[in-house]
Amino acid sequence: MHLEIPGQMRGPECRSVAKGAVVFRKSLESTLASVETSAVSRVCIILRVAGSLGDFGPDMISSPTVDGDTVECEVVLSDRGWAALSPEDILVILSPPIREALRRCLNEVGVAVPDSLR
Repeated sequence: MHLEIPGQMRGPECRSVAKGAVVFRKSLESTLASVETSAVSRVCIILRVAGSLGDFGPDMISSPTVDGDTVECEVVLSDRGWAALSPEDILVILSPPIREALRRCLNEVGVAVPDSLR
């Protein structure tokens, strides 16, 4: 199973969040590669990150939707003052909602959630 984490960022300071999302996605590649299902081949977690140019509303995780071979979910993050945060701090912020979105996506298509995502 392949994981994508595209994003919509509202400010140049949000680039650090995009970089953190790439690091986090790479850390999950081996876990998701071992997930076998015929229901979908791709999970897409869409990040919507508030910054100096606007927001997307309060923090939230949308209900997953299935479109063909893809299950997707949105994660909205309010502005955290991204420019002042270290890469480690950003990963601490990103990890819980992305893991929860992954769990919801896998549950949506009836796939057992790997222990490392619990």
